[in-house]
Amino acid sequence: METHYQVKIELLNPALLRCLHTAPQTNQPIQQVLETLSLTYQLQISNPSPGHFILSGGKCQ
Repeated sequence: METHYQVKIELLNPALLRCLHTAPQTNQPIQQVLETLSLTYQLQISNPSPGHFILSGGKCQ
């Protein structure tokens, strides 16, 4: 996603790196994609600067 949207995404919960998530690429804005992920994995999203997103919390389902 970082390459596709040209953003920096930090994942603060390293356990989530083992979660398998597949979805087709769409033309949705990055904010909408991250919102969907936050609902799916119970993540909190912060956007401290343009093009930089921090994902915290969350769990695999």
